[in-house]
Amino acid sequence: MKDSGIARRVDQLGRIVLPMEIRKKLKIVEGTLLDLSLDGNVIKLEKYSPLLNFKEYAEDILKECENCTYLICDDNKVIFANKSFKSLIDNQINDSSFKLLDDFAKINYPFKITEDFESSLNFHLIFTIKKDGDLFGYLVFGFNDEPSEQVIGACKFICKYISSKL
Repeated sequence: MKDSGIARRVDQLGRIVLPMEIRKKLKIVEGTLLDLSLDGNVIKLEKYSPLLNFKEYAEDILKECENCTYLICDDNKVIFANKSFKSLIDNQINDSSFKLLDDFAKINYPFKITEDFESSLNFHLIFTIKKDGDLFGYLVFGFNDEPSEQVIGACKFICKYISSKL
């Protein structure tokens, strides 16, 4: 399927139907928020992520974590990151890395974050960013050495704080 060349009629209420192939590719399901904007004569339709609007605030909070590597992603792509993860910004995440995650995971091995990027770090703490039961994304911390319970507690606090401010 091509990314363009699909024509749809607008009904009398101004609605269009997004083709199933596009919805599957972008993981758009019933209830997904979409951001609509106008760029000249082009109507842009993008998945809405509250994490994008929250980026500067979260970056300020995460500046306190200069000694570790971190990234924040929504369900689709990496939104921001530092150190070795910085090159991943705007890359599609590897869905299978996060699918089995409930609220928190401690992974003691390198893992794939995107289709073509496996983390070289030995330890990862992965948290879900949730508010009112809705999943907005993931916060991943990476370490060369196993993090202490104190560091894990601080990371949990940061994730809860970010979630509470959405």
